[in-house]
Amino acid sequence: MKKIVNVTLLSTVLLLFAACSSNSKTTNHTSSKEESQSSVMDKTSKSSSDIKTETLQLGQSFEFDNNEEITIESVTKDDSFILENPIDDQFPVIVKAKIKNNSDSPINTTFQEFYLFDSNNEKATFDSISYSDQIDDITHEIGPNSILTLSINFSSAGNAPYTVKYGNITWKE
Repeated sequence: MKKIVNVTLLSTVLLLFAACSSNSKTTNHTSSKEESQSSVMDKTSKSSSDIKTETLQLGQSFEFDNNEEITIESVTKDDSFILENPIDDQFPVIVKAKIKNNSDSPINTTFQEFYLFDSNNEKATFDSISYSDQIDDITHEIGPNSILTLSINFSSAGNAPYTVKYGNITWKE
């Protein structure tokens, strides 16, 4: 009787194991660092399977589907710059960027669509002084065939090399 119970129990366990392994899907576990970069909003209207991701060097340009061309010109740690909302143990990092509207219609953009990550892949904090120094509105309209040059200020605890992310495109030092 014990053998029948053991065989039945063993068979049940094996069947459950086989059923679970054949129906299970792989789960990707990402760190909070990876999640913070992957959560950056997408600048295209395509589905996630159609999104083109690309990594560029500073100084290189990328044109999005809406004819918005972005160039990240530089990323500089600047201890002399005073942030509006300083955070203890963090320092200012300034991103210089150009946004060119290659279309015949105006487009809107905001400084907060840019994200900065340090060498440890930690997301830096956007500092609102970016607005008060250059533009009074959070959203800025760029006219047809016009260029907006801007400085975007971040508070970062980490060092270079830095990475800038805008939509699904990344610029690295």
